[in-house]
Amino acid sequence: MPGVQISILLLPVSWSRMANQAGRRVVEDFAAYGRAVRAIAQPNEDWQRQIEAIELPEEEELDDLDDSPVFRFLIDNGGMETFTNLLQNVVEDIWHQVDPIMAAERRRGPKPLTTTMDHLVLYLMWLKTGTGYDLIAKTFRISETRLEDCLNRVRPALHTALRSRWWDRRRRPVRQPNAVSPLVALIVDGHTTPICQPKMPYEDAKVYWDGKNHIYGLKTEIAISARSPHYCLFTCPAVPASKHDYELHKEIYRQYMGYLRMTPEEMIQNEAQVEHAYWLIMGDKGYVGPADDTHPIERVVPKKGTLTEADRQRNISINRERVVVEQYLGRLAKLWSTMSRGWRWDHGHFDIDFEIACMLTNEHITTTRLDDEDATFYKQLLESYETTHLVRRAKRTAAARNSRHVRNVHRATMLGLEAVLHQADEYE
Repeated sequence: MPGVQISILLLPVSWSRMANQAGRRVVEDFAAYGRAVRAIAQPNEDWQRQIEAIELPEEEELDDLDDSPVFRFLIDNGGMETFTNLLQNVVEDIWHQVDPIMAAERRRGPKPLTTTMDHLVLYLMWLKTGTGYDLIAKTFRISETRLEDCLNRVRPALHTALRSRWWDRRRRPVRQPNAVSPLVALIVDGHTTPICQPKMPYEDAKVYWDGKNHIYGLKTEIAISARSPHYCLFTCPAVPASKHDYELHKEIYRQYMGYLRMTPEEMIQNEAQVEHAYWLIMGDKGYVGPADDTHPIERVVPKKGTLTEADRQRNISINRERVVVEQYLGRLAKLWSTMSRGWRWDHGHFDIDFEIACMLTNEHITTTRLDDEDATFYKQLLESYETTHLVRRAKRTAAARNSRHVRNVHRATMLGLEAVLHQADEYE
């Protein structure tokens, strides 16, 4: 009976199972269920197989590059790399991964006027330029609402495609014979992305203040592979910038444990004991602390206090090895202005955008390796934050001094003491 079928569908999952065991059939998508089970049981399956496993609705077709006016505009004018930081073949390769995902998520109805490649290129342009929606929308003669909708649509699909390539199957660590510690696998550091001054009471806003870099910001920790070419392998959800790097690390270091756990083959190669079968992490002086704070993961950090000549040489070697994380952050800031010029958009999608920026930086490193210029750019960027802070503080000080002077003049005028005030000014 129709009424009986409807009542079964409205029952909770447990009751539906009981009804199924009693002989009543519940319509289920067993194909989708099987794909979900395989995705959980085999998380390390090749990313290309995962993308190919996505089934498209029969009435849907993949987009054609000739139907993408934004893509054709950049190609015809030679602006692909200029406005996206990526070569044409790299953008097309990413599009081949993103297009099936977006097609599978497309709802019934007419195909959208904006193709998947349009979505992708517009997102890359926004991430690269860091400009407002109004400027990009005006350039391509679309509304700001439509542009924002394009970015929101492509964001999760792009994140899924890049994550399946870079993070679902991370490269295993390799022993570095000439390093300070040959078993270091990850080099970690805290990074603050500047934001606009929060529009909230001071007591609430000051948690976003990074006293070291003199900016309001969102802090994340990134972990770079100690193995060349030093890809970013991990990030963490952003927290207010006032949190210390070490405090943040102690909260999230467990996300590295699965990766740092040595495989049986790696244990044999490195002659590791079962109780110490973990690769190591390297950090700067901000990560100095008791070993139990991140047990069983060991940290390789510079020493503080009174140092011997051997300790000083060891610190120099550690700083020389961990400079790659500064190079990576410099490349990240240089490529994607949204992460260096100040985040002015909704904080709700900051984490996913930051992860996408890191994985796209990995894409860029595959063709252009990190170098000292990237580290120099990052240091100059931090210095610019401090310079801007000093200029603003000087302006506030001058404004406060001028305000006090105006008040004193007003009071002296009311009391008839102008002569005394002018005489005092002459002595100053």
